[in-house]
Amino acid sequence: MSASKPGLGASRALPGPNRALDAVISQPTARRAQPPKRTRRSFQLDAALLEELRDAAVHLSGPPHHATLNGLVEQALRNHLAALRQEHELDEHFPTRGSDPRPGRRAT
Repeated sequence: MSASKPGLGASRALPGPNRALDAVISQPTARRAQPPKRTRRSFQLDAALLEELRDAAVHLSGPPHHATLNGLVEQALRNHLAALRQEHELDEHFPTRGSDPRPGRRAT
């Protein structure tokens, strides 16, 4: 490495009126908020419902909505859960389940 070029992590003071900016640059960067954890699930949906959802996602994909299939489904689920909480007079969330439900079809 050449002595005339500062290495990575070397302090680079800015000249004159930029000294305030230099003080900000030299401070450690704050951690960025982590995006919410996401998980992949699969569901069986009515074919006509899925086709209309796909059509809506394509139609609303441009400005100002920038809709995606995943975004539309997530928002619909959030809205429905909010309505269910209100219907069942819950302030925050449904009570935490004791265990995961067994996989497969439910006996009727």
